[in-house]
Amino acid sequence: MQKQVPGKPEFTVIHKGLRYQFPGADQMKMFIANPAKYEQKESTAGASVASPETTQLVSIEGRSGCAACDHGVHPIRDGGQLGLAVKSQDGKVYIVEGAHRDYKNTYEGRFDGLPLKVTGSVLKESGQFVWLDPKDVTVVN
Repeated sequence: MQKQVPGKPEFTVIHKGLRYQFPGADQMKMFIANPAKYEQKESTAGASVASPETTQLVSIEGRSGCAACDHGVHPIRDGGQLGLAVKSQDGKVYIVEGAHRDYKNTYEGRFDGLPLKVTGSVLKESGQFVWLDPKDVTVVN
């Protein structure tokens, strides 16, 4: 029987946009050697990934923040980036994919709690987190 134990920041691996932390170097090496062995269990627990047939377009408003710093999550496609998060009034946190590249000024100002409106397609949902492929990101005045 496998049990979950807390990981340590010094033993962190980013794999397919998700951050994995391990209690020691041995566990981290085992994961790196064969991530597919663990990926199914870890990445799908409590998560749903939208298929092209079920992709929905959403439009939300909220305040900007740092996905990794404030919420401990990263973009799916650019897991090495900290990410732009938008926290809506309903408590959901939307992670805007590619914001560091496509919405550079907004991304750089994400720590300022900018009022944002984001429209995009849902890529994945997990608990309170929703990853979006943005069509538009606008600062609301």
